[in-house]
Amino acid sequence: MSVALGDVHAAVLGTDQELIDEVIDAGKEVGEKFWQLPLDPEYSKQIKSDIADIKNVGGRKAGTITAAAFLKEFAEGLSWAHLDIAGTAWADDAKAS
Repeated sequence: MSVALGDVHAAVLGTDQELIDEVIDAGKEVGEKFWQLPLDPEYSKQIKSDIADIKNVGGRKAGTITAAAFLKEFAEGLSWAHLDIAGTAWADDAKAS
């Protein structure tokens, strides 16, 4: 995520658009910027495995999205959102809101 969004935005993904919108809005209130990434079914293909039900690493491409696809496998029927804060958590400068 640090490569794609730097230390300005954190990523948000999930299965409930209303929840995702609430996260984005809450972030605006406190000076945290979120950017929604897609969670299309095609990304789940990257976590398929020949020897296990699924694998927890989808490879180099779309790592944040495949991590969310992995979580999705265990949250069936639940509303959830995944926040990837890797870039913003390690920012060198403090954010002013």
